[in-house]
Amino acid sequence: MTIFVDFVNSKCFILSPKCGTQTLSKYLKIPINISYEQSEILNILKDKSFKKIIVVRDVIDRFFSGFYEDLKHNDCYLDLNISFFDYIKFICYCHDNKIKNINNISIYYPDKNNSIYWGACSGLKLPVTDSSGKLSGHIISQKIHLSYCVDLLEPDDNVEIIDISELSKITNIQENVKHYTEEDKKYNYDTLISDLKKANIYPKKEYMLNNIITNIINHIYISDIIYIESIKNKFKNTVN
Repeated sequence: MTIFVDFVNSKCFILSPKCGTQTLSKYLKIPINISYEQSEILNILKDKSFKKIIVVRDVIDRFFSGFYEDLKHNDCYLDLNISFFDYIKFICYCHDNKIKNINNISIYYPDKNNSIYWGACSGLKLPVTDSSGKLSGHIISQKIHLSYCVDLLEPDDNVEIIDISELSKITNIQENVKHYTEEDKKYNYDTLISDLKKANIYPKKEYMLNNIITNIINHIYISDIIYIESIKNKFKNTVN
């Protein structure tokens, strides 16, 4: 969970990684790793004069944001000679079977011995799954990140749920839009991840999806999909 407090305008932003942390850090001029005393946060959450803004994100968009950040920073992808389609099936296998401390794809592809990790961009090398078998890195669910604060809030606590796409209305920071060419279409879910890494290519999301991949990502994040809908209903029409 990340919290940014705008004391001047009495706003408190609550969000998960890959849900606008860099944008808000830049807009508010607050360090991205800022921390507050727990007592201070509790007081702000219950102070109705503070508008609590909970930022959520479509699960597929969030997955690709994390995957592309890892693809950019993690050297393990240089030797990962499997397609994105195979990669997502491997992730799903780890998720469904809750296998602990996975850091190699050989658990799913016995003929391959490639290490894999997440988080190098932050100086970490996280295994795909943690010691309890849960997915780690950018795949940690929004529910896990948000639930502590959300559970402390009531519908009359001046709360608004917004999608990450609405942040530009608050910050006036426009997302950089990449323009794709016909040549870019050759990079898709069948492209080897090592080739994407070597070419420094981050394909358009639509090129990386088919019905099976879409269903797999939604399956992995089903608890987030349900949770986000539930908190939208909880705080519907509650903003002061």
